[in-house]
Amino acid sequence: MNHPIASVSLALFTAFAGSAATLHAGTDVHVHIGLGPVITRPLPPPVVVVERPAPPRGYWKTVTVKEWVPGRWVITRSSRGREIRSFEPGYYSYRDERVWVNFDRDHNDRGHDGRGWDRDDRR
Repeated sequence: MNHPIASVSLALFTAFAGSAATLHAGTDVHVHIGLGPVITRPLPPPVVVVERPAPPRGYWKTVTVKEWVPGRWVITRSSRGREIRSFEPGYYSYRDERVWVNFDRDHNDRGHDGRGWDRDDRR
């Protein structure tokens, strides 16, 4: 057996075995140097970037709402069983309601809202 052919065959076999081990490894990287020891180094984990939405800009405000309750006829019975109709006039009812006040505006809007009105416009 010829010595140079045997060493080339051994080198090719080692390269083939090293590449097959690397392909089979998955996330591990194997480095084969000649016939020496095998050095194994796992790959770092992938970097995960999570984008969080910007928090809402604004605040809750409690607003008192004034509602008109229309008048109505009320039917009651007297002590003798007769129907008595009486009219209750209309009145205003007040209730508190929470409203979101939004702060999302561009810096160059100069006080205009989305409808083209400015702060001093009284429509």
